[in-house]
Amino acid sequence: MTLLVSCSSIKTSFDYDKHADFTRYKTYSYARGARTLPVAKENNVIVLKAIDRELTSRGFTKVDSAADVVIDLLVRTQGKLTPKDPGTPVWQYGYGYGFGPGFSSTDIDVNEFTEGTLFIIMANPKDDHMLWQGRGTKGLKANATAERMEENINKAVTAIFENFPIKAK
Repeated sequence: MTLLVSCSSIKTSFDYDKHADFTRYKTYSYARGARTLPVAKENNVIVLKAIDRELTSRGFTKVDSAADVVIDLLVRTQGKLTPKDPGTPVWQYGYGYGFGPGFSSTDIDVNEFTEGTLFIIMANPKDDHMLWQGRGTKGLKANATAERMEENINKAVTAIFENFPIKAK
């Protein structure tokens, strides 16, 4: 599976512990699974660098152990179907109904695509309590260039962090 991001806009959502004092957290590290997402290795590296950039801009420092918070990541993909435009009505003579608009086919065409969601989860390592979770969902394109993919992954991570409790400096 590869993490692919297309040009369409990303849908984001988030949740966080409204009682947590985010200013007291200064250091972070990644959960083991965050470094080995089921995506292409180069895309995993891009995601981690984008998160590093976002957290650093908010005053966090990455450490190898004994971090104030742990960052975990999940990637989910799902096949989707959307109906295609049925087209322009065809004027025709209908049996018993006179002359008027109708459609020449009863078939419904659909667009098939894959939708991907990136979850970024921040937790307290002492009790595994979730402090913040951001999610970004977007239609994926299998034929995106490496440069376009990197650009879109960076945009997606930035969009996910827009609602983080500490704003970027």
